[in-house]
Amino acid sequence: SLNLSIGSYVFVQKAGEVIPQVSGLDEQRNIAEEVEVTEIRFPEVCPSCGTPLVRKGEYYVCPNHHCREQVIQRLEFWCGKDCANIKGLGPNVLADLYDKLDIATVDDLYRVFVRDAKAFEPDIFNSDYNAYLQQILGEGYAEKSIALMLDGVAKSIQTLTLDRIIGGLGIDGVGKITGKLLAEHFGSWEKFQHATLEDLVLIDGIGEIMARNILE
Repeated sequence: SLNLSIGSYVFVQKAGEVIPQVSGLDEQRNIAEEVEVTEIRFPEVCPSCGTPLVRKGEYYVCPNHHCREQVIQRLEFWCGKDCANIKGLGPNVLADLYDKLDIATVDDLYRVFVRDAKAFEPDIFNSDYNAYLQQILGEGYAEKSIALMLDGVAKSIQTLTLDRIIGGLGIDGVGKITGKLLAEHFGSWEKFQHATLEDLVLIDGIGEIMARNILE
């Protein structure tokens, strides 16, 4: 441990090409200038849900999978360009969808914006369903913006591939590249769903820790 404190003078060196790395305290300068320092206190609970944090490697993480902020960020990741690429569903909109429509999972997103809309046959983009969503979401959501959401979520089904689906699930350590690796290896969602630890660790590039994250 470097025993760092807020306000201390430190030595910084170049790590690799450009990354600055703190290598130690400048003890002589701190003493000479009688520097006043403040102890670094790491948070003990999640600022979003209040769950006690746990240390995971170099990070302190919230272990609550249902934490509101985690839910919103997982949905935001799914809607990003490397996965479903649904425009207009940023963090603020997704927060409203979570709070007002109980959308907490990818399944919920498609249930509300595609599957439930089929009850308003024959056209899932008809004004009745649009008005229904607009009423729940409230002020700030015009008919046009909701129509764009409906259209974006529906169109994403046509472009989603297995690698994008796996990479967008929010599995710790599994992103675009690993999603492609897993999709190429298993070839179908059904085979991926039934993968065992032994199946996963045999794949070049998948270690035991990542394999366990996938299974969990």
